[in-house]
Amino acid sequence: MYDFSKDGTAVVNKICEDNITKSVSAVIDKQGNIIIPFNYSFISNPWQGIRVASPQDEEGTGKSSGLIDSSGNWLVEPIYFEMGNIKDGLVIACIVREEVGYEGILKMDGSWLFEPIHNGVYSFKNNMIVFEDMCNSGIDPNIMMLYDLKGNQLLKGKTFNKIDILTENLVLCSNYLNSEGNMNFQVYYADGSLLVTEDMLRYAYQLENGVIVACVGESPYATRWGIPDLNGGWLIPPLYYKILTFNGDKGAGIRIIDDKSTNDKIVFVTEIFNQNGEVIYSSQEEYMDYDNFIKIPWVENWVN
Repeated sequence: MYDFSKDGTAVVNKICEDNITKSVSAVIDKQGNIIIPFNYSFISNPWQGIRVASPQDEEGTGKSSGLIDSSGNWLVEPIYFEMGNIKDGLVIACIVREEVGYEGILKMDGSWLFEPIHNGVYSFKNNMIVFEDMCNSGIDPNIMMLYDLKGNQLLKGKTFNKIDILTENLVLCSNYLNSEGNMNFQVYYADGSLLVTEDMLRYAYQLENGVIVACVGESPYATRWGIPDLNGGWLIPPLYYKILTFNGDKGAGIRIIDDKSTNDKIVFVTEIFNQNGEVIYSSQEEYMDYDNFIKIPWVENWVN
């Protein structure tokens, strides 16, 4: 049994009496009444009463999916190989043609928002969708492209080997440099303009409060992290081994003292900086073996 949803229902499973290797699913209310019977091999949690479901089949594969209403009636017949979770009235659906899978985005009435012409939906959030296509039967790196929910291709039509959606308007794009898996990274606005114009940007991610941190270049120990100002420059210059926190007014980071560190020893300080990047506190220098230094989960160990 799963947790109860906001509508007061929960999905329950039971083992089939005639085949203990199979299970069937139903939906109950908080009084234990069965409101959708045990006629399905899978039932998802609801979105406005609508659920993804798979009917029972003799092989027990559960590989046909459709949409049911709050009574278990089919709204969209189970003709799809797989479906994802319903999100904002949309659901990823997969079909198979000539033994190759293709994914698109279905509306709740069964019509396509995006036809299944791409091999996969890599990401779907912040009103943007990343599609990916296999190249040369999966031998070469996949190609990804970004769309909005109106069907417009973003990033000025550029494609990449990987696209990660960071915020409602920022995406991290990367391409493979060589067969060893090395990649170059850049953060773009959805319109295709660069967040930071430097060619050496290596990676970016969000802090828990949504602030974007990015790193540039390489050093003997690590790349250097800073906070972009969203206008092509830096709010906090990329000086830090790790940005620990930033609330818009103050932040903290671990900075390596390059001219004192060696291949075996790392010399570092913890600094607190303001919104202009000015250091307002610096700890005493600390020394640590390189191997131990890189294993520390700095953010988890930081106490404000």
